[in-house]
Amino acid sequence: MSLTKFRISLLLAGVVSAAAIDPYPDTVRDEGGRAILALGPQQELAASNLLGSGLDYFPDEGTSLLASPAGTIRLLVGTGSSWLMTGNGNLGNVAWTAVSKVLEPDSASEFDNGYAGFSGAWTDTTGRVWGVYHAEDHVGLPDIPGTQIPGFYATVALAVSNDSGKTWTKEGPLVRSHAAKDTASGAKTDQGAGEPGLVASPDGKWLYLDYTDHSPPDNLDTRICLARIPIQAGIPQPSLCAKWDGSGFTRSCLGGRDTSVLLADSVLGGPLRGIVLEGHPSWIPYLGKYAMAFGVFPWVGLGDTSLIGTWIAFSTDMIHWIDFARLLHDNSIPVPGKSLSWEASILPDDSSASRAWLVYGTTPRWPDSSGGQGTHAVRRHMAWSSTSTSSLVPRTTPSASARPPGTRNRSGPERSVDGRVLEGRSDEWKIRLPGGEGPEGNASRPTGIDDPP
Repeated sequence: MSLTKFRISLLLAGVVSAAAIDPYPDTVRDEGGRAILALGPQQELAASNLLGSGLDYFPDEGTSLLASPAGTIRLLVGTGSSWLMTGNGNLGNVAWTAVSKVLEPDSASEFDNGYAGFSGAWTDTTGRVWGVYHAEDHVGLPDIPGTQIPGFYATVALAVSNDSGKTWTKEGPLVRSHAAKDTASGAKTDQGAGEPGLVASPDGKWLYLDYTDHSPPDNLDTRICLARIPIQAGIPQPSLCAKWDGSGFTRSCLGGRDTSVLLADSVLGGPLRGIVLEGHPSWIPYLGKYAMAFGVFPWVGLGDTSLIGTWIAFSTDMIHWIDFARLLHDNSIPVPGKSLSWEASILPDDSSASRAWLVYGTTPRWPDSSGGQGTHAVRRHMAWSSTSTSSLVPRTTPSASARPPGTRNRSGPERSVDGRVLEGRSDEWKIRLPGGEGPEGNASRPTGIDDPP
């Protein structure tokens, strides 16, 4: 079973376990010190093998809250297969009554023979549910080195349900990478486009679908890209899906070139390199903007795990993301023998517009040769700060003297996230870059210029 999506070369010797998540409420602040939200304590949402179902290692993708009768709850989660969890109550207080497997890989398929995990869903005006899932092709790819996790070529696939998620009909690939599967010796063992997030625009005209690009150009790292599906008369039109090209939505979702809307250096700053992945966006009516939870894993230029974790960012258009802040200080990709918190989704709290739930998978020890356990679902209550409603001005082309988001120099202000003040070592920041020394000499990359000519 494929339980993760990452480049194994990132699992470098010397990676240390991140600090445990604070069990008490935290104030999350952006890079300028402004309070964005408060996080309640971590609470168990659903244990492994819930109701004897065998459900484990979840959520391994984004979590979707489906429409359900008053007093009940339905969650759609993905692992190697997809599961529907049904219960009485709400996200804050639920008694689970049923767990059923609703979608499985097809061994005869060329795109989902190894994995079929839902990662987003939306219900149209007729009650039909449109689900996007992370699909994996394992044929011809070796295991990720050092693990028993199969290598994969990922595709974002579509399925629909006419009975509130109980049964599904596969509709085939929706988003494919620009790069074909590479089975040559020495090729990457994680490839393709996957881990989708799905959100409707507030005007009901579009479904936005972000996805992780595991086959970026050689000069880039794993990144988050974007596609868009028009909604006509309340019904999505998947045949008209188009990828973002840096200035508009013009490229085919089935193999068109991929352009990022979020790179790791937007969070880490120019001197540092790493990956961003598994973005799961939501529209927040209280804020009047989108919020997206996503994973960050620095891997070049950082000697510790001080910036690792699950982060949040905000946008008014799903393209320009600002106000980065960390939600969880823990490994954001599996590291054998270490703790993990990942695949976070922001789900609504029906009792309050100014509240939400952060739902994610966690384990104190990812399995290795000495033991460990898979992830299970937990939740943390989120309370949006009133200052989060301030208007956003996208920063697409900062001046060359501007410090990239997510960085600080030794004379700059301290930055507190997840209840901790982050201190950078001087040698982490003083890396010579074009235009000067340190972060101040490196302007942030404008959206869309990461594509080769």
